[in-house]
Amino acid sequence: MKRRDWKKKGLLIGKNQSGGGYLLACAFVLVICMVLSLGMQMLKIYLIRDHTQNCLEDSIRYTVTKSWDEIFSGNRQAYAGAYQYIEENGGFEELIDRNDVIAEFVDRMQLVQEAAVYKKKTAEGQVQYQLSGLSIQIKNSTFASDAGSSRFDVEAEITITTYIRFLGIDTELQFPVSVQTAFVPLF
Repeated sequence: MKRRDWKKKGLLIGKNQSGGGYLLACAFVLVICMVLSLGMQMLKIYLIRDHTQNCLEDSIRYTVTKSWDEIFSGNRQAYAGAYQYIEENGGFEELIDRNDVIAEFVDRMQLVQEAAVYKKKTAEGQVQYQLSGLSIQIKNSTFASDAGSSRFDVEAEITITTYIRFLGIDTELQFPVSVQTAFVPLF
């Protein structure tokens, strides 16, 4: 097929054909819309992750700060942080309460608990995202040891499940968020 035949049949987009650029312009606009949609979904994921990480870190700090007198008292008396002397048995007992961190986190995030899953819902009742697998490891400072660590470490991890909608397809996305913080005496 020669070039002249292509022009006659409308297969060649040239500068002499009117309306030949509309198809290209529409395709360009659709590609731009898809890229913007993907960018907005990525921004949504980033904002959810960042907000969850900040609230979890703040909940840990608040809980540790709220009970600083137990930790400070133990470090000050040189036996360790978050231990309490029990006079009845003449020994020490560890004072760590993980439930305070979880309660503070749920309150800050305004979550609704359903079984072992915490859900963030919209005003209409739709689930925006859900959080599961919250684990908190608290490592107390070593007991009565100058050679050991005097840090009171807290590590937490949670799994976020959210839904991404792209090109009319809903896809479930899960990713972990971890936080690490510590209390270190300054004396």
